[in-house]
Amino acid sequence: MSRFSLSSFLKEDRNLFCGDESLSSVNFLKLIAQRASTLQKKHLGEKRVGLMGGDPVCFLANFLALLGQDCEAVLLADHLSPDQVGKMKRDFSLDAVISTFERERDEPAKTTMEPDPELSLSISEEDSRWVVLTSGSGGKPKGVVHHWKNLEESARGLKAHFHLPRLSSGQTLPLHHVGGLMSFFRPFFEGGHYVLSKNCDVKTLTDHGANMVSLVPTQLFRLQQKGLLSLLKPFDLILVGGGTLGLSCHRECIKARLPISFSYGLSEMMGAVAVQKPGDTPLSSGRPLPGRKISIDPEGLIHVGGKGKFLHYREVGAKNPSAPKVSTEGPKGMFATEDLGLWDDRECLQVLGRRDDIFQCGGENVTPHLIERELSALEGVGQALVVPVPDDEYGAVPWAFIESNSMKSTSHYQRELARKLKGLFIPRKILPLAEGLKRGSIKYRRALVKEWATQMKLQGKSQGKPQGE
Repeated sequence: MSRFSLSSFLKEDRNLFCGDESLSSVNFLKLIAQRASTLQKKHLGEKRVGLMGGDPVCFLANFLALLGQDCEAVLLADHLSPDQVGKMKRDFSLDAVISTFERERDEPAKTTMEPDPELSLSISEEDSRWVVLTSGSGGKPKGVVHHWKNLEESARGLKAHFHLPRLSSGQTLPLHHVGGLMSFFRPFFEGGHYVLSKNCDVKTLTDHGANMVSLVPTQLFRLQQKGLLSLLKPFDLILVGGGTLGLSCHRECIKARLPISFSYGLSEMMGAVAVQKPGDTPLSSGRPLPGRKISIDPEGLIHVGGKGKFLHYREVGAKNPSAPKVSTEGPKGMFATEDLGLWDDRECLQVLGRRDDIFQCGGENVTPHLIERELSALEGVGQALVVPVPDDEYGAVPWAFIESNSMKSTSHYQRELARKLKGLFIPRKILPLAEGLKRGSIKYRRALVKEWATQMKLQGKSQGKPQGE
């Protein structure tokens, strides 16, 4: 199998990192060599190794060094406690865990050390393995296994889709998530630079020449609430995914002429599969990226395939990797998601939520996404999440949780929703989303919201804080 040579790719000196810290591609290569040498000394070659930490340069150098040493790199969240790290080691049979926090930057990146000529600074394009963890909507983590070729092909798709002359982005999403990892590897492969910003400061990104940024709806909503949307104007592309953006925030973005593009993606496809372009249906996810494929079966389920498709899952506690689900309705080789969607009259993808989120209320199917869409359309509402809560009469009823800096009463929102939704679809409670319901993620976790709502119902409460906040 062919190997990707880091030594050849990074030897042409360019400013790869800037912002809070500057680092050239050549010095980054030396840092990778340091990490690879350490792995050899610790006899970690060809092992399964967890990778976590807050320092982005060290995290990325270790990631590349692990792949170069034919290790399987499992990306872990940087907020895990020692007990949680121990559990991850057991659940995923890790041989070791490498942390990359600030204190480890004592070794200067701008070292004079030259890479050992005997040291492998290349990565097998198809035999390499790395794992990103996802919990879907159920909350139980599982590993999504990719190889290097997936990373490269996915990183190169976006620039071609938008015909951008250059692509530089920055640090706005955690690197252990696919969205954060792609924010680095897009400029890495396309000759751009990656702007380091410890506080995810948008102005730092634009001041250092980033022309593309990836955000989740919560980040956009908070910029709107602070009156800072104008800071996004210098970007050529603002990629938004990971939830539903409130219509009031969307209107402000349009008014400010921001180049917002909504996307549909998943960890199993190395991020974005379809991205909206100018002229596509507003609020749609647009059309597939180059090399990506999407089909929708008669039941409305989305099937995905093409470049970037994952190899298999690594389930918790499983000794052998599990295979991905194989589509039965879609074309051969496509992956059957749990997402529902349709093609609109402009042939753009409209995502309608997840099949496993649908629940029965009084014998009628309730689709949370439809309620969330109407809630997000109300003035002052950002993201909305609707979950089922047990009910003696109806089996389950919808409760809603929303982002808003000016929360109103449940009855106020119910009156507004009654103009668009029928009775069973109107949430019984509408409460504020709490930050603890992310639990270290970049977006609110539906399973945690559901658990919290159920606890409040059982305890006869309508307010409270989720455990761990």
